[in-house]
Amino acid sequence: MNEKGFFATLTDFKFDSFITPLFIRILYGVGLVVIGVAALGVVFIGFENAGIWGILFGLVGGVAAALLWTIALRVGAEVAIVAFKAWENTERILADDD
Repeated sequence: MNEKGFFATLTDFKFDSFITPLFIRILYGVGLVVIGVAALGVVFIGFENAGIWGILFGLVGGVAAALLWTIALRVGAEVAIVAFKAWENTERILADDD
């Protein structure tokens, strides 16, 4: 992959380099923060509304949901990154054949 600066990549009309992998990493981090805040919200809502059963449901349900959403977010990010890695490797193989 041709390593260019951020703004040079934005004005690259040949699409020789991509900025999407950078955004995938940023969105993954933001997604983890959102999942964490949502899990805490479930725990606090359960605590506030239903006493001990709400606490148990909030802890178990909140942690389980956060784990499942984190796995889904990670798999989605990895699928996108794999597509870009495949492109990079294909480009390298084609360059080696020349």
